[in-house]
Amino acid sequence: MIIFSMMISFHDVSWSLQTLTLKTIEFFTLSSDSLAIGHYPVTLCLMDKKDALDRALHEQLKRQAIKEGVKALTNDYETFFRCALKADLYQLTYLPAIVFNGEAVIYGINDIDKAVSLWKAHYA
Repeated sequence: MIIFSMMISFHDVSWSLQTLTLKTIEFFTLSSDSLAIGHYPVTLCLMDKKDALDRALHEQLKRQAIKEGVKALTNDYETFFRCALKADLYQLTYLPAIVFNGEAVIYGINDIDKAVSLWKAHYA
């Protein structure tokens, strides 16, 4: 789901955008969205992942495989909550959102290559 179908919005997360080199890309989206990751190293944050993890944990509990189930899902829960905290830190208002270097956000794009091109055009 694209929130702004043809509108692309850059939002500076911090006031000191010092560097113009692309160091990190974080992609916040939903599992139902189509994605085009491209060739860039991207941290993918599926913001609806917790529901699937809760269902998987519930199934493990029903089968009384508690120890193994919890252990297997712990890393996935940690990853989800790390993403949720970052989304809150960045004050993301819509999905999909792509965060560059922890400083600039672009909304409404599911294609990393396109988003990087727009970022470079805006900040280069």
